[in-house]
Amino acid sequence: MTPQRGVCQIGSLSELAITFLLDEPRILTDIQTEYRGLLSVSCLSDNDLWTCGDNDNILRLYNLQGELLRFVQTLLGNWPRDIAVTRRGDLVYTDPRDRSINLVSGTNVKRLFIFGTWLNNVFDRICIQITAVFQS
Repeated sequence: MTPQRGVCQIGSLSELAITFLLDEPRILTDIQTEYRGLLSVSCLSDNDLWTCGDNDNILRLYNLQGELLRFVQTLLGNWPRDIAVTRRGDLVYTDPRDRSINLVSGTNVKRLFIFGTWLNNVFDRICIQITAVFQS
């Protein structure tokens, strides 16, 4: 994890706190995913985390013991670019191929937004911002 990525993932902490966290990393567990390359991780709880990976249209929920708890296929079968979890525990992911933001709630996957233009640098971490809409 780079400092920039840490800022995106932990956004609400002060820069001092983020620097402290990144200076003293602590590995809690090593989870073997089925991905060729891990793209994004988002915590559902202290014990469970959602993942998405390169060349894969499956979003996977693991616990800290590395057990696969649940998986969801993306709406159109495309590879997700980024993920985030709302306060209600729903999963949000981006689909750069159809330029959409999608919501996974329970077993339902629903398209929330479609953008006319997709700028990879801007939308790589859009889930962090979009979940703010669902925080209330």
